[in-house]
Order: sequence, then C-alpha cells, then structure tokens
Amino acid sequence: MEGDQSRYSILEKRINEILENFSFSVDPLNPPTEKQEDYIRAMVVLCHAEFEDYIEQLACMLIEEGKNRWVSEGIANKNIASLFMNTEKMKNDPQMRPMNTTSFAMKTISDFSNIVKNGNHGIKSKNIEDMYKPLGYDIDKFNQDFLNELDAFGLERGKIAHTSSYRTTSKLDLRTEVDKIKRVLRGIKDFEDEVIQKSGSLNEKNYV
Repeated sequence: MEGDQSRYSILEKRINEILENFSFSVDPLNPPTEKQEDYIRAMVVLCHAEFEDYIEQLACMLIEEGKNRWVSEGIANKNIASLFMNTEKMKNDPQMRPMNTTSFAMKTISDFSNIVKNGNHGIKSKNIEDMYKPLGYDIDKFNQDFLNELDAFGLERGKIAHTSSYRTTSKLDLRTEVDKIKRVLRGIKDFEDEVIQKSGSLNEKNYV
C-alpha cells in the first residue's frame, strides 16, 4: 500500500503507465510495423499480469480476514464457512468439521490460500470460479459482460504469449487493445465492490 492510495487506484495508475509506455502514433492508412506490434503484444501481456495479480490478491485478502476472525473469535465468516463446507473431507466426515478440529481448519485455509497464490494462472471466468466459488460466490450472479471480457482478454493474452508472431496472420490494433484493457480495468472495480459487499466483511476498509 502506498500512502492513502486505494488498491484500485494503484492498479489504475500502473495500467495507465503501461499504456503510456507502449503508446505510439497510429497511422490510419497503414498497419502497425513489426516493432509497433511488439509494443502492443507486450502491453497486453503486462496488463494481463497486473489484472491477474489484483484478482488473486483480492481473494487472498478475503481468506486472510476470514482466518483472522476465526483465530481471534472462533467464528467462521461467510467466506471461511463456505470454504469449510466446500472442502470434501470436512463435508463428508463429521469428525473433521472445523468446530471439532481447529488444526484441520487452519490447514484448509492455508491450503486454499496457496492454491490461489501459486496455482492460479489466468483471469478467465473459470479462474474466477475456481478462486471465488469455494469462498461462497455464485459466478452466475457476477456481471456476465465482465466475465465475457475476461474470457476474451485471457484468450488473447494466451495466444500472444504462446504463439510466435511469425505464425500469426491477424494484425493487432493499438486502439482496439487499449479499449479492451480499459473495459477490463473498469469491470474489475465493479467486481471488487460486489465481492466485498457480498462478503459481509466487518472491515471493508481493509480492501481499499
């Protein structure tokens, strides 16, 4: 955290820095040069990385706040209660329920936190579901236009990151890609607001 800046304002600042760093004058009569295409490709990959980290960190903050309340008060908030209920061993074996085994509960929290931090590799709707459904969120109730934007942007980033430019036939357009990035950026703010509101968090200030 930098001073009084919110997490989102820091993300917004970083995205704008990337857009500025890779900006160039567009010639409306000619496609971008190979060098300019590399700028666009780098811009997409770097912005995707910032978005992915931001979405992961939001999930981690939900987990951490839930864990802190569990440790200090012995209360499972909505996110942690859902995580316990979605853990197969706890769900199927009454002896492994959190009220009977604090150590297993803490391991469940720790294991899922590690999955989010180290096991997630993307921002598509499936990634959102894998990170947020265990915490009690119904992906079908999130803004579907935003999820579609994430799917499209994630797919494009994958093609750019895993395909040589020599094998691509379609040209990237700077303005089109900038518009996509800005739509995802705006959507992330609404997504975060919705996640925090539905978490029933007692400490919403921790997320901003």
